Order: sequence, then structure tokens, then C-alpha cells
Amino acid sequence: MKYLYCLIIAFISIDSVFSQAQTIDSIISSLQKDQLLFEKVFIHTNKTIYHSDDVIWFKAYVSENNNKPSVKTTILYVNLFTQSGELVDSKNILILNGLGSGQFELKGDLLQGSYYIQAFTNYMQNFGAQNKYIHKLEIVGDLNHETQKSNPIYDVQLFPKEGIC
Repeated sequence: MKYLYCLIIAFISIDSVFSQAQTIDSIISSLQKDQLLFEKVFIHTNKTIYHSDDVIWFKAYVSENNNKPSVKTTILYVNLFTQSGELVDSKNILILNGLGSGQFELKGDLLQGSYYIQAFTNYMQNFGAQNKYIHKLEIVGDLNHETQKSNPIYDVQLFPKEGIC
């Protein structure tokens, strides 16, 4: 009888261990099946090299993890940084059906070098900085200084027409 009692206790213990493992597996599989909604952002600029007094035009795309336009996000935060990480300008862009557009009007006082556009949604802030979108662009010298030409030197000569007496 003692052995039968021990055998029943062992069977119940083993059964509870397996049922707990199955419960944990079912919870994990359901979480993996219905993952949290992750958003992705992409910024498309009109060019990659700008003069220091240009306007950076951009179009923003916000999509869900399955690459369909995000309908839950309405605001995209877009920042322009220098290479050293100094904030130059910041914009809040309205997103409708996953699309938005905006611009950064550059002032002529920007130095030549690499600049970065950073874009993220409010939801993306929950998952750290590695989830934010970064776009690199270059800013070169001032457009006005390069297009100004020096005063041309004209050489004007007058010659008499031949054949007249």
C-alpha cells in the first residue's frame, strides 16, 4: 500500500509538472503569435547633399511590422542633428494613413559636414533609441557665395570697315 501511495504521488507530481510546462508553452506561443505592434519609420528626402541655405523636403512613411501603413499613429517626431549630436531643428509631422511630409528650412549659418535626421513615433519611444530611424545627409558651402561670379573683364575693340575711303 505504501508503494502504491508513493506511486500515485509521483504520478500526480509528474502530471502537474507537464501541465505547467504545457501552460507556459501555450502562453509563450500565444505571445509570439500576437506580438506587440511594432512600427517602422522611413524618411525620403529630395536629395542627399544640400547647401547651407537650402530647404530639406522630406516625405515620411510609418508602417506596421507587416509593412502596411500605420493607422494608429498620427504624429511623427522628426529632428535634425549635427554630427556631434547638437539639435538644429525639430518638427512634429501629421501622419495620415501612414504618410506625412515636412521640411527643414536651413539657415546660412550651418557649417559644412554631416547631419542626421532622426524620426520616431510616440510608440517607438517605449523600445529604446535603437528603434528610431536615422537618415544621414551632407551640407556643403553656401549656395549664394558659390554662384556669385567675379566681374567679367570685357575687351572692346573698334575697327574701321574696309573699303570705305
